[in-house]
Amino acid sequence: MPFPTIGDAGWQRDAIDRAITLFSGAGPWEFRDLAGTAVIMARCHRYAIELIEQAPVLCLLLRSPRNDETVAKTRTAIEAGTGPRDLLKQHKIAPQFRALRPEALAYTHRSDLEHLSKAIDPSTLAQVIPREGQAQGVWLNTLSQWIARMQRGAKPETLQLAWAAAQIGRGGHAHEWNEVADLAVHLDDKFNPCWSWAKAREEAETWHRQIRRIKDHRNYFRQFGLRYEDIIDYSPLPPRANVLGLDFVALQSGEALTEDGFVMHHCVASYAGQVIKGTSRIYSIRQGEKRIATLELGQAKRWTVLQLKGPYNGAPSNDVRGAARIFVDQCNKLAAGLVTPALDARAQPALLDDQVVL
Repeated sequence: MPFPTIGDAGWQRDAIDRAITLFSGAGPWEFRDLAGTAVIMARCHRYAIELIEQAPVLCLLLRSPRNDETVAKTRTAIEAGTGPRDLLKQHKIAPQFRALRPEALAYTHRSDLEHLSKAIDPSTLAQVIPREGQAQGVWLNTLSQWIARMQRGAKPETLQLAWAAAQIGRGGHAHEWNEVADLAVHLDDKFNPCWSWAKAREEAETWHRQIRRIKDHRNYFRQFGLRYEDIIDYSPLPPRANVLGLDFVALQSGEALTEDGFVMHHCVASYAGQVIKGTSRIYSIRQGEKRIATLELGQAKRWTVLQLKGPYNGAPSNDVRGAARIFVDQCNKLAAGLVTPALDARAQPALLDDQVVL
């Protein structure tokens, strides 16, 4: 860092002292060059220190690899009468970043500030920038990691950046923010910007648990020589049937079982072993596109209902239970060869639709 020399004028020595004091808590050693930049700028023009004190972030924007270039940029701005607000605008940085303290600048890069300026409207930005320098540093560092995660995920750097900027400070450690950022990459434009931090954290935890379950589930299928997406033959039971307006859809792969467990919030995926061995057959009961229950059938001499669960393992309605009884009775007739899908479709149109394939 340059220090006062014998040739410095009185105003230069004063400006240098003020710059050193301003950046005395500027952070990690690798960022101490910002303090050096502040000194170079302060001693190059009588009014430069006032510019720096009004907007320390200008040291980040006017810094150049060569000191003479930094000096030239500073003098040009001052002699043109350009104020801090207009200088920030010229560099595509929101004027609200004048509020950043020197110690916070150690945790950001110019490109991060450009992304934030692009993603967040000025009034919102003025509200979400923390007031204290240390809090600003945490805020900027977290947002820098958020931006980096979007880039690694091949997403726009500004994806959900406004949401993140508003939520930081309301809770969460660094690893929790990384998990929420992973969810934002996964959901892309389906991420809900109306979520609170607590809700986003809950969704991220659920999604990461699902990812871990899928990994474990894939490994489990591999033990049986199957792939996660391989179709398990349910014959003679139908892959799909319609009973009293409800669709019974066979869950015939690890992927299908995991998805149903995720949507219905229960542990049906843990029954994969029984399904692979043929001791269990599991169906998703749906009304249109909505999943309303999950049915597990087991066989001794006849197929019987082992479990019938709604969302969160809740009890299904009487209508669903009635349809399940009819479906099981029809499955036993099919297994016994007493009816064929075609015959049944003519005799009992409510029981099996024309999508049944054995």
